[in-house]
Amino acid sequence: MYGAPVFVRSVRLGSRESNERTLDLSSGPADTLKIVLSANTARIHGTAPPGTTVACRNIDGKFSFGESRFVRVEPSGQFRIEGLAPGRYRVAAGESSDAIPENGGYEIVIQEGETATVDLRK
Repeated sequence: MYGAPVFVRSVRLGSRESNERTLDLSSGPADTLKIVLSANTARIHGTAPPGTTVACRNIDGKFSFGESRFVRVEPSGQFRIEGLAPGRYRVAAGESSDAIPENGGYEIVIQEGETATVDLRK
């Protein structure tokens, strides 16, 4: 990744805001396309068993393409995932990224610029 992380805040085609993941411009743009990006990303910080892997998966779908992040938990039991778009995420810990359950962990909602705290030691 080069530069600061950003996310798509909004997409407008003419006067209409799009909440879709795709825009059909196959017949040419009918109007002005405006895409607004924001660098005011969200973060998830927390605790988990030292040495495990924490997975964070976007389950919102808005302007995201199945975004998943994996981080290794520090020996202190702390982890940080930064540069996230606002939305709904599933956060879980496991021995490896392959061992993290699809529906395990917690579902959280984070807003633009927010830092959410999660305890995955349970």
